[in-house]
Amino acid sequence: MSENDDFIARLCSAEVPHSQRRRHIIEAEATQFTEEEIATLRPTLRDFVVEFRDSADRMDQTAVASAIRKYVATLPLDELPSAAFLLEAGERSSPPIGVELEVAKMVVRKLTANVAEGQYRAPELADRLFEIADTYLSDRLLSREKHGAIALNAVLGLALLQSDHFAECLHEIQSLRSRWFIDHLALRAREIMAEISSQFPEPRIAGQFANLSQIAALPNIPSHEGVPNAGSTAR
Repeated sequence: MSENDDFIARLCSAEVPHSQRRRHIIEAEATQFTEEEIATLRPTLRDFVVEFRDSADRMDQTAVASAIRKYVATLPLDELPSAAFLLEAGERSSPPIGVELEVAKMVVRKLTANVAEGQYRAPELADRLFEIADTYLSDRLLSREKHGAIALNAVLGLALLQSDHFAECLHEIQSLRSRWFIDHLALRAREIMAEISSQFPEPRIAGQFANLSQIAALPNIPSHEGVPNAGSTAR
């Protein structure tokens, strides 16, 4: 048995104490696995997120964020739509704001590093991102901690998914007074365009660029809003 096999066996074991399991989850994020190993590990990461995403314990929250990042990062591109379940509202509440942020960020990272041939269809994932964007694209909410970062990544995710929801989001953005948000969104769109164009041929990225270029070219809209504590979590 290899070192990774032993690690995965311990992580997946129901006999491991919860505190140790959390440490293993966090360690797994920085560990390199083979495709076969990560395929074995991925359901455990998913189940951990589902079980503990609503926990108020800070250590649980840290481990959940780590599990989300590893889970989405290792999904094959054609399985990325399955990440939609992470953003589904439960019977009593929506996902915690930290979960929304991690999932939205990772979707953008995944679609920036992996451009599919033709239009990439992930309607359920796009629906969940649109629900987030539609909720947070408000001058009153964007200035709150993490809200601006979540909205920014949700919009960029919709652009990269070439979703039918993107046009509606763009209309909402154009009605905002929060110039700081529009400027930062346009900057991130330009950065992503530069990153994608350095990796993929132009015909393959035409669909993504059509949406990203609209964001990058957003007009400067006068705003009376101050720059909030959106923080460095926007990426």
